[in-house]
Amino acid sequence: MHYTKGAGYYEEYKEADKFANYGLPNITNGTETIKRTDLVRRKWLDNNFYGTTFSLEYQGNNKVSATIGGGYNEYDGDHFGDIIWAKFAQNIPLGFRWYESNSIKKDFNIFGKINYSLTENLNAYADLQLRTVNYSMKGTGNKLQDITQKTDYAFFNPKMGLTYQLAENTTVFGSYSVGNKEPSRQDFVDNAPKYPQAETLNDWELGYKTQVSSVALSVNGYLMNYKNQLVLTGKVNDVGEAIRVNVPESYRMGIEIEAGVQLYKTLKINANATFSRNKIKNFEEIVPNYDGDANGVNKFAETDIAFSPNTIFGSQILFTPLKNVEFAFLSKYVGKQYLDNTSNDKRKLNAYFTNDLRAIYTLKGKLLKEVNFSLLVNNIFNTLYESNGYSYSYIYDKQVITENFYYPQAGTNVMFGVNLKF
Repeated sequence: MHYTKGAGYYEEYKEADKFANYGLPNITNGTETIKRTDLVRRKWLDNNFYGTTFSLEYQGNNKVSATIGGGYNEYDGDHFGDIIWAKFAQNIPLGFRWYESNSIKKDFNIFGKINYSLTENLNAYADLQLRTVNYSMKGTGNKLQDITQKTDYAFFNPKMGLTYQLAENTTVFGSYSVGNKEPSRQDFVDNAPKYPQAETLNDWELGYKTQVSSVALSVNGYLMNYKNQLVLTGKVNDVGEAIRVNVPESYRMGIEIEAGVQLYKTLKINANATFSRNKIKNFEEIVPNYDGDANGVNKFAETDIAFSPNTIFGSQILFTPLKNVEFAFLSKYVGKQYLDNTSNDKRKLNAYFTNDLRAIYTLKGKLLKEVNFSLLVNNIFNTLYESNGYSYSYIYDKQVITENFYYPQAGTNVMFGVNLKF
């Protein structure tokens, strides 16, 4: 059983914000009409989260094991915003609340898992889950949009697979699974009055894992077909949260490779790489028109999913000259990725390659079981790069204008830590 109480707020200073954005009338002062004011607003949430989880495990002979379990959780949250100060406040009542809503989410699931040894080398498993989700929302969002609605979901999420042991340290495995996921509350708020749909994933995976002497290798291939996948649009809402939208058909396919080799007793190298293709089969971009004409519509086929690099690589070189001393050289490469779903090279994040250096010194004693001192030097070559951002396009004065915004990451920086184990 669990219960969590949460409440809190943050404040924003808004410069020259329109009264109309808050459902307030303009101020008339003689022949002058004041339509905007500087203000401070406070956005609140007040919620209760409670529920239960349960499971029953069965361990039979060496051939079979099973688990039955589930859970019920309920979230009851109030969201509201107050204006607590304004430069021009004649038309703002004391304690004015410009939006308020209540959202209730009920989540129930029950599942069964079974592992069965068909032969000495062949193992099968199945995982079946039934899940229901009920949303009930009432009120308005911070843009005064009506988010009142009630939506019910019922999902069946099966997963099954086989593992075959080719040799003592070598296995192959394959699996098929279906996953369904409801939109989040924020998806409803950002897309109101058009409500998002649940997304469905069909996932096929095939893998190989082996270890020979001092070398370990694993390879996993996957194909993930989506219906109504919720993808990032490249835009953010007025508080910087990424906005998502459904796309009818999309997929992710690729191969993941992990390898490790113990070169010497004191030297080990680990590496991992992912090569993938992440595509939306048909995407429609809507470009707002601020000239008052119809919005622009651009259609794309086989376009890249935003923020989905095709290549990712990482490595670790671990050197242990003494039993209680470790040095590590850490590298990461991330290929180019797009800020939106149009595969436009003018709206992209460039590939980047960073390197870190880590040192760990460990002491063991009687009063304290262990003391770890760690020093991490991030981005040792002071690489200039951005790992995130957003993009926004619109039509103004008969021209399409695209604005890109980037989040630059820190140059060389240092972190020191002490970890105590009692």
